[in-house]
Amino acid sequence: GTVRVIGQLGQGNREAIDAIRNILEQKHGKEHGDTLVAAALAAGLLADKAAIPSLRRHLAGAYWPLKHNAALALGKLGDKSVVQRMLSWLKAPFDENFRCYACEVLGDLQDKAAAMHLKNALAVEPVSWVRQKIEESLKRLQTVSHNEN
Repeated sequence: GTVRVIGQLGQGNREAIDAIRNILEQKHGKEHGDTLVAAALAAGLLADKAAIPSLRRHLAGAYWPLKHNAALALGKLGDKSVVQRMLSWLKAPFDENFRCYACEVLGDLQDKAAAMHLKNALAVEPVSWVRQKIEESLKRLQTVSHNEN
């Protein structure tokens, strides 16, 4: 709970940013999966771009809840290195949560090239709440396109 609060209330606070990054980097050797899950999301909320290397490492790890939040944080931080993985998750037949995370990250990244992939996913998505998330991401991408014109 403390880690989540730091993420929500610590924006602009150097000590909060450092505390979350220390958790992600496992500086104390006591950090466990659930703490890391909350810290990954907090890093995105705190806009800590210096946490990107740790988040990428956690995205490549084996603990799925941590992978999910690392992906969300990397999207919030604008790290386009995750686009290909998110395009893969967008087609994940085994879990609608992956598809949902993917469309949220792609929307956060505001990568106009992802729009085609999101439209294709929308055409075949069987789960209504995931379709809704895809539509929200597409609207966000349309807003970006309109603002650039």
